[in-house]
Amino acid sequence: MKCLGKFVALSVSALILFVCLSYSQTGRVYRYSFKNSASEEIKSDGNSVLIQYSLPELIIENVTNSAGDFYRIRIPGHSSPSETGKPELPVSSRLLVIPDEGTFAIRISDVKSERIYPEKKGFRGLLFPVQEGEIKQDQKLRPEFAIDRKIYAYTSLIKSDTVTVRKIGKVRNTTLANLVIAPVRYNPKSNFIEVITSMKIEINFENGLTPAVKSLAGESTLFSQSLAKGTLNYYPSEVITGYSDRPVEMILVTDTLFRKHL
Repeated sequence: MKCLGKFVALSVSALILFVCLSYSQTGRVYRYSFKNSASEEIKSDGNSVLIQYSLPELIIENVTNSAGDFYRIRIPGHSSPSETGKPELPVSSRLLVIPDEGTFAIRISDVKSERIYPEKKGFRGLLFPVQEGEIKQDQKLRPEFAIDRKIYAYTSLIKSDTVTVRKIGKVRNTTLANLVIAPVRYNPKSNFIEVITSMKIEINFENGLTPAVKSLAGESTLFSQSLAKGTLNYYPSEVITGYSDRPVEMILVTDTLFRKHL
């Protein structure tokens, strides 16, 4: 079974590599190192989440395909957006516990940024646009190269929210949201990128989170550990099992003999 698991993992890795290379071939790579000595810090209490965001480096690599020359940006710990045809700008996506009700405010301060002109480092063309994934080897079934001409016609920095929080849903009485940090913006006309190398992000909850997360049943250790690792502000030690301050919906399964008593 271990051999089979390794084979599946290698097959998936090869498939992902094929998808990435199907549209383009990469070559020259250049690393920009930023003077941020402090590592990222995250602090949280019942009323807010504080993130000292710090970007140690940014990687640029050239891309050549049938559409011409481009360059691509990569940041460790960040992923690419999914909007096909738009400039491929790395983002950081994380899970966040938010209140069931009420609102929250996002405040950004102490912003430090740098402007980078890839052309000065020998990279030709524009920033590579996001492409639709495909796994077919048949050239006839391969999606056409996508590029949003309207966006690439911008003469200034493409506007976008630096930090966004969107509610996802609930997991075992815990309301989760997706926190997205977008540190890079792009100017197609002048062909430069503006990178936020460090900033302070504060997310304040209007009514605060509940003093402790409530759970009607004992949480499994594995679940608690997984949620704690995957979110910025979930702490298993604060969970109170068997308690709720809200009405609880229940399903009763009983013999029809007792129907009139329900």
